[in-house]
Amino acid sequence: MRTAPVRLDSELMSPLTFRTLVGQADYHVTGALKDWEIFDELERIRIPTLVLGGEFDECLPSHLADIAARIPDSEHITQPGAAHMGYLEEEPLRSAYVGIVRDHMARIEARDARHSPRPRGA
Repeated sequence: MRTAPVRLDSELMSPLTFRTLVGQADYHVTGALKDWEIFDELERIRIPTLVLGGEFDECLPSHLADIAARIPDSEHITQPGAAHMGYLEEEPLRSAYVGIVRDHMARIEARDARHSPRPRGA
């Protein structure tokens, strides 16, 4: 349990998007995502996927690991010190979040470059 309050950068937040998708509060979803369930379809994802959550995320790391286990070519990372929306956290957590995503993308691009065929004449 995180004992300090979550400090999000309000300049990066969109209350309209939150209310539309979730509703007034995330503990009782009433928005467009109320009945959204795709857990049994995760194996259909065919691109490299990063399943990223925070140490103090409402979506527990064990649940995120289960999600990642269902997606081929996925990686699960739990960001230390972060809550549910690491990209909205105040510094230094936001920069750490961006770094995790950047590192994941660099690993995928490097891997794909090693496995792509060389152009003719190269």
